[in-house]
Amino acid sequence: MKSSALLIGNPAAGSFTEKTLAGIIEILRQRYGKVEVQLTEKRGDAKEIAINELSRFNTFIAFGGDGTFNEVANALAFSDKMTAFIPGGTTNVLAYEFNLPPHDPLRAAKKILTGTPQSITLGKAGSRYFVSMAGIGFDAETVCRVSPLLKKISGKGAHIIAGLMTLAGYRPERLEITVDGRKYHAFGLIVSNGRCYAGPYHACPSADIRKDSLEILIQTKPGRIALVRTITGVIRKSPDKGGGSIIVTGRKVSIGGRAPIQVDGEFIGFTPVEITVHPEALRVRY
Repeated sequence: MKSSALLIGNPAAGSFTEKTLAGIIEILRQRYGKVEVQLTEKRGDAKEIAINELSRFNTFIAFGGDGTFNEVANALAFSDKMTAFIPGGTTNVLAYEFNLPPHDPLRAAKKILTGTPQSITLGKAGSRYFVSMAGIGFDAETVCRVSPLLKKISGKGAHIIAGLMTLAGYRPERLEITVDGRKYHAFGLIVSNGRCYAGPYHACPSADIRKDSLEILIQTKPGRIALVRTITGVIRKSPDKGGGSIIVTGRKVSIGGRAPIQVDGEFIGFTPVEITVHPEALRVRY
């Protein structure tokens, strides 16, 4: 049905309300006519819903956080379906990447109406695609500490609190990584498909979701001081200037050793893992 769209909403997202949902539907009807809504109940539902409805809809719109959109992206990768993102989560990194209002779902919905369809690159960590980035080490441990309760109580501050808790006792193992045949030692890394990280900040300022390569921020020195310098650099959008990290470009990243992994803000397991780049993998209107 070319004139209709499926809106997949996450009621647990910070900006989700029935009133906001009704407003989004009213706006989207200007383009799509009929808008059907299905809501998630648990992690994994967004992907399952999208897969189950592939034959009925050509457009899938995710209303929730980065994790909700990640699930929809994993369902639609390398299909001819169109997708779009209405940010409703806590951090909404992809809103900054797509130049959408990060905390105003109704304005974001209006912008989608005039957005341009584009094909973007996806990264892939093991069997899981990611839109923005994959983090190995410190930020993945931080993600594990950001519980739904902490998000509810602290909102945007949840990641800061979780980060401080992680930093206090952080003891990273050394990782052996290979980027397109080049070998490095690392104590953590961020593999960026997009430029934005943790909101408007930049882990890899040269990353671009339309490129056919990934940018990799490698934490080359151990210890909390080096890590704090890198974090400060990310906030200042020049993360490799503190002396504790480097940025390299590549298409295939192999990581040995044991460290937690997160993609688009969702914990997915532990290394070892292989990360690859997949150009023109997803059609997005933004």
